[in-house]
Amino acid sequence: MRGLHEKQAQAVEKLKEIDPESEIFWDSRLKIPKFIKGTLSKPSAENPETIARKFLEEYGVLLDMQPGLDESLELFTAETDFFGFHHVIFLQHIKGIPVFEGSVQVHINPAGEVTAYKDFRVTEVTVSLDPKIKREEAVEIVRQDIGPEHVVTVPRSRLMLFGTVKNSFP
Repeated sequence: MRGLHEKQAQAVEKLKEIDPESEIFWDSRLKIPKFIKGTLSKPSAENPETIARKFLEEYGVLLDMQPGLDESLELFTAETDFFGFHHVIFLQHIKGIPVFEGSVQVHINPAGEVTAYKDFRVTEVTVSLDPKIKREEAVEIVRQDIGPEHVVTVPRSRLMLFGTVKNSFP
């Protein structure tokens, strides 16, 4: 496939060896496979989270991530439906900061084979990840903006990354 770097192309070939009919749907910049379907792994008796993490580790090179991006994936949920299919969802954090709607879904059949992969991760961050104001200052700015008479709960704040449609930060 034109536009992929060498490691991405090798990972695609490896997937095609398992299932030549598997399909990969890329984002417009070929940075990230938004959706992959087919038989994407060999059967496994391991638990769904382990299967999903091994898949992500093995095919992580499909993502053209910014070098040095300090990313982690935190297990959000691992559920099994009535048909025995497992659905594992991880939430993305960059430098310990949660990414709004940044997630990965790995779907596994009852035989322990990965059958689908959805990716909503951010691949680049071009802004500083160090907060410019303190948490207390942010809460006070919001209080002043909405007016103290409208505050019905004790305000909380936390730092979170919000991406653009390009899966990066301006």
